[in-house]
Amino acid sequence: MIHDIIQGVEHGMRGRRILVSHNQIAEKAIRLLNAHDIDVFFSPPYDPSDVVAKRAADLKIDGLMVRQGRIDEAVISASPNLKVIAKHGVGVDNVDIAAAAKLGLKAIVVLRGHDPDTYEGNLLLDHLLGAEVRWISSEDYRDHRMDIMHTIADEVLAKGQQAYVIPEGASSGIGAFGYFSALQEIVQQEQELGISFDAVIVAVGSGGTHGGLLLAQQLLPTSHRIIGINVCDDEDYFIKAITTVIEESAHYLDQSVTIPTEAIEIIDGYVGKGYAQSQPQELQCIKDLASLEGVILDPVYTGKAFYGLVEEIRKGTFQDLQNILFIHTGGLYGLFPHSASFEF
Repeated sequence: MIHDIIQGVEHGMRGRRILVSHNQIAEKAIRLLNAHDIDVFFSPPYDPSDVVAKRAADLKIDGLMVRQGRIDEAVISASPNLKVIAKHGVGVDNVDIAAAAKLGLKAIVVLRGHDPDTYEGNLLLDHLLGAEVRWISSEDYRDHRMDIMHTIADEVLAKGQQAYVIPEGASSGIGAFGYFSALQEIVQQEQELGISFDAVIVAVGSGGTHGGLLLAQQLLPTSHRIIGINVCDDEDYFIKAITTVIEESAHYLDQSVTIPTEAIEIIDGYVGKGYAQSQPQELQCIKDLASLEGVILDPVYTGKAFYGLVEEIRKGTFQDLQNILFIHTGGLYGLFPHSASFEF
C-alpha cells in the first residue's frame, strides 16, 4: 500500500503531503514516506467527515489514507490536489465512488461474456456509477485478461491520463494486504472477546483473500488454519495462484516469505455446475441460513463455500476443531440475478 501511495502522489508537481485518518501506521512506513519527501499528518480515528475535510483543506493534501470513517464528497471536494486514496483494512465502501467520479476518477471494467439486454446486480451498479464496461470472450478472459487490461491502461496513458490496473478480485501482492490486516483484526477481536478460532474458512475465487490471510498467519505468526473452499477451477490452480500472490506481496516486505505448498489448504469439490452456476442444494443452504440466522449469502461465492463447509462438517472433516470462523466476503448484489432459481 505504501509503495502505491508513493507512486500516486509523486505524479504531482508541488510539495507532497498525505493525511492519515487513523493512528495505526508503522514507524517504518512513515520513514519510507519521508524518504520520498512525503510529509505525513494525522487526523484522529472516528473524526466526522467535516472535521477530516477541514484538516485536508488546511493541509492541501495530495493523498489520504483511511482505516475508519467514511470518505465522502465533503472530504474529496475539500482536497483539490488529492491524487490517491488508500483504504487500509477490508472493503472499499469507505470511499464514496460517486464523489470520486466528480474528481474525474473513472472506472473501466473488463468483463467476460456479452452485453445483456437488461442490467442486474453489480452490472447495474457499474452503469449507475458511470463505469465504462468492456466485454471480452470467455477464452480471452481466461487466457489474456491481464494483457487486455494493460492495453486499456496504455490507451488511457496515451491520452495523458494516469491508469492503475486492478486484477481480478484485487488478487495481487498489494491487494493481499487487505486480508493480512483482516487476520490482525481477528486476533485483536479474539483477545477482546475471549475466544480463539482454530480455523478461518473463506471462499476462494481468485486467491487474494486466502493469500492475504495465509501471509498474515505465517508472519504474525498465528496458529489458525487458513482453509479455502474454491468456487471455480481446482485445488492445483489455486495453490499456484495463491503462491504467486504471496510472492508478489514479499516485494513490499523487508523479509523473504516462503510458504510450503502443504500449508495452502484448499477443499476442492464444491464448484458444482461451474462458476456462478447454482445447484438446488446450494440454493437451499442459502435459504436455510437466511431463515435461521438472518445472514444473506450469494450464490457465486459465499453460498457455494458455506454449503461446502456444512457438508464437510457433516462428513466429520473438522471434528478435531472447536471454533471455526467463516468469513463472509460480501457479494450480496450477486444474489438478485439468481432470483428465478430459488423455489419458495
